[in-house]
Amino acid sequence: MLYTKMPSIESLASKVPRNTREMLSTMLTDTIQSTSKNCKSLGRMGRVIPFQGFTKHMQTASRISFPRATLERKETTSSNLRNKKSIPDSDPPSVQDVNLLYEFFERSSKLLVLTGAGISTECGIPDYRSPNGAYSTGFRPITHQEFTRSIRARRRYWARSYAGWRQFTAAQPGAAHIALAALEQAGRIKFMITQNVDRLHHHAGSNPLELHGTVYNVICTDCGFSLSRSVFQDHVKSLNQKWAAAIESLDYDSVSDKSFGMKIRPDGDIEIDEKFWEDAFHIPSCQKCNGVLKPDVVFFGDNVPKDRADRAMEAAKRCDAFLVLGSSLMTMSAFRLIRAAHEAGAATAIVNIGETRADKLVPLRISARLGEILPRVLNAGSLSVPVPQP
Repeated sequence: MLYTKMPSIESLASKVPRNTREMLSTMLTDTIQSTSKNCKSLGRMGRVIPFQGFTKHMQTASRISFPRATLERKETTSSNLRNKKSIPDSDPPSVQDVNLLYEFFERSSKLLVLTGAGISTECGIPDYRSPNGAYSTGFRPITHQEFTRSIRARRRYWARSYAGWRQFTAAQPGAAHIALAALEQAGRIKFMITQNVDRLHHHAGSNPLELHGTVYNVICTDCGFSLSRSVFQDHVKSLNQKWAAAIESLDYDSVSDKSFGMKIRPDGDIEIDEKFWEDAFHIPSCQKCNGVLKPDVVFFGDNVPKDRADRAMEAAKRCDAFLVLGSSLMTMSAFRLIRAAHEAGAATAIVNIGETRADKLVPLRISARLGEILPRVLNAGSLSVPVPQP
């Protein structure tokens, strides 16, 4: 088998939209600058458990160059997002963090990557379980049982979700999403599963198995009819024209909790005081059978569809390495996958800020922001890519 040096991030990232490439380059610049400030303490490893079997320690360095015009941007989406409370605090990854994760990629040939909310918090989408997540404020998401049994609960959910849709869809892929898409294109990732419903991986150029579904589709709970979320949004708007006009006129950044009772939440909804939806909000029914419409996501208390769960489990059992990125693995649907991979003899690793359910299973555990460590791994050393034989 012949090997060639992995293409540079510039050539790989050229395959994604221009505005996304610019975001990546500014994010990487922030990463390098923050890391250089900590260069005197490169021995810091955070909470890392040595990877069993790794005897080689490669002294590599990141080498990244971007157009000068991009680097001179003063106000960037990345710097703004760093100030959002939804992003957990973390020190920049050390050189050893980068090298350990680099070697994990280098030693695998059938790598499975599982991503969670931690990869999207860096893009401005809050999570549930991190120290700054929605649970920390006492918020509890709607359950499957509540949604299906209560018309009031459905009206509350769809009103909040409609209000939050514009802001939710404005989120752009981060440096971590783009780095993973580049690694996929280079053949370093064989299969990707995401717990996220935000489609940011797709916007970056990936096509992962969506374990918990996506808010970009709406389905009927009675007949299974499916429609796009954009079409559903139009239906909601037509039924609630004055209400929708009032929502769409809002500048979310200037809205206070006291003035409108609004607060962005995970999975695309906004918390709205009930007085703004209880009396005058109407939700569409299924155009095929007049049944109940819900987002095509697995709510708390529901189960992952069997065919999807089976596909994910089969991939977990067949991989030679299983990497968790930005997930606490508290849901059984995710935890059972890494457990199955571990029991099948695959190498396992986790990069996440905060504890996870599988910490005792994995030999490699790194605490770092994904948008800071993954681009550096991509540029460390020269990840080898098999050249197809005729």
